Amino acid sequence: MKYTLKKLAFFANLVFITFSAIILFLMFEMGKISNMQKIERDHAELTQLLVARTFEIKLNSATGGSVEEVFNRKTEETLQVGSCKFWL
Repeated sequence: MKYTLKKLAFFANLVFITFSAIILFLMFEMGKISNMQKIERDHAELTQLLVARTFEIKLNSATGGSVEEVFNRKTEETLQVGSCKFWL
């Protein structure tokens, strides 16, 4: 078999395009994974916030306070979760 420059160039281009496609696919998969990790972190923060707020409501109710006080209270302290702000 005679290897001409044209055949070698075609083979080199084929290898380059194949590796480029594989790299792009893997980068896309890594992007999906990092996006899911961000969603999981936001979910964990929101869950902690809701547990803390539930505990605060139970504690306020046990000491004779009303639940509306907890819901209507707004302070300067906010928790940024994802793109939403939650009042503490």
